[in-house]
Amino acid sequence: MKNLSRIITGLLAALLMASCSGLGKIELQGYEIVKAVPESFHSIKLVLDLKLANFGPELTLTQIQGEIFHGSESLGTFTVNDMPIPARSISVVTADTHILIDENADLLRLLNLAKDFNLDDYSISLSSKVKLGMAAKTFRIHKKPLKDLVQL
Repeated sequence: MKNLSRIITGLLAALLMASCSGLGKIELQGYEIVKAVPESFHSIKLVLDLKLANFGPELTLTQIQGEIFHGSESLGTFTVNDMPIPARSISVVTADTHILIDENADLLRLLNLAKDFNLDDYSISLSSKVKLGMAAKTFRIHKKPLKDLVQL
């Protein structure tokens, strides 16, 4: 579960950096796993507190969703609640994340993948809309290797 939370945190950090690069500098300064709760055999709720430094204007990340792949096989999808990020401040933003494990992903296989975790084997697709006042722009990353996005 800890590797999964690191992956999701890294992905959120990558999304923040990619989607906000033209709007000002945002840094992920730390995170805390508040809660990791299996909701069913195919669903996990992960709550993270992200410590963010925003040196630009106030913005909101909305419609955050993505998919995690091992090789070409989908392991599951995730969604994250809207995340308002205050202007010119250091703040803690809660990321309520829901992970839906793909029906074809065997639970025992997922546990083995977590045990032998290697960033080189994983890729991510994700999208989010960034709202700045009345303007909004959608950002997408398609099947980008995790090793290019995440530093664990």
